[in-house]
Amino acid sequence: MRRFPPPWTVEALEGGFKVIDSNGQTLAYVYGHADSRHAGIAKSLTLDEARRIASNIAKLPDLLGKVRPDDNIQAVGNLSDERHVAEDTAQGRAIAPAQNVPKGRRPGGRSF
Repeated sequence: MRRFPPPWTVEALEGGFKVIDSNGQTLAYVYGHADSRHAGIAKSLTLDEARRIASNIAKLPDLLGKVRPDDNIQAVGNLSDERHVAEDTAQGRAIAPAQNVPKGRRPGGRSF
């Protein structure tokens, strides 16, 4: 499994931001428009919204508390692998992804 060790940081780009892990791997790009009118017309984010989203993405390792020993970081309240397995199973059976769902449709009938 690939690892993306914390801390994750946000770097400003022209027209957006990118989230980077401590190894320098880019994890996400979030773009926006400087002018809120242009963002509204394009139905996209403003730069402030893009900055806030990138910032929140960068906080995910801390919020999840999911730090592994080989990440070289001390964290309080780490989630154990056993807990993850328990969360990912239902009555002893692994949770399978939804099957027979038409492409472009979510379970429950909503499009995405």
